Amino acid sequence: MTEYLNRRTLFEKEQRFALTGDALALESGGRNTSIPYEAIAGVALRFMPNRYDENVYRCAIETKDGREFLLFNKYVEGFRRFRDQSAAYRAFVLELHDRLKGRPGVVFRGGLSPASYWASLAALAGVGLLVAGSVIVFPVDFSLTILLRLVFIAYLLWTGRNYYRFNRPAAYSPEDVPARLLPRKSEPAAAEVKQA
Repeated sequence: MTEYLNRRTLFEKEQRFALTGDALALESGGRNTSIPYEAIAGVALRFMPNRYDENVYRCAIETKDGREFLLFNKYVEGFRRFRDQSAAYRAFVLELHDRLKGRPGVVFRGGLSPASYWASLAALAGVGLLVAGSVIVFPVDFSLTILLRLVFIAYLLWTGRNYYRFNRPAAYSPEDVPARLLPRKSEPAAAEVKQA
């Protein structure tokens, strides 16, 4: 049995996910839930950087009855304190994919939906064009204002680069999980994944 501990926010209780012989088991706050592998409709992986950490990955497990269970490679320990569980997350997600191989009807998706991807890319391009256009439309001598605008454009391009590259919409097979949607391999932290 492979287990993974997850705590997504400061206000949630710790969740313990376990991959058993025939089901995904979840224990949280004294409540136990068992989701047979046959009841899983899909797995969606995504790269989700935020203002505190640029190395955040998410796995959404979707059931046929419409429930969704989320796992992250970061464990929230306190206010702005996160424990990196990348090695354990990676191992758990890959094991989940192994257990779902060959099961009919399970959909494996990576990144954003096509509509979200193109809409957010268009919005980013629009903001970049507005900022760049303001330099042209309101010309002034090279000053701190222009420098700040150029720094802002560079920041948008830099931060958007990995987000859009990693979150390109794609379907994939459980035998070929995209490396771009998993954290890099690192040293395992103690007691993050248990194999029994």
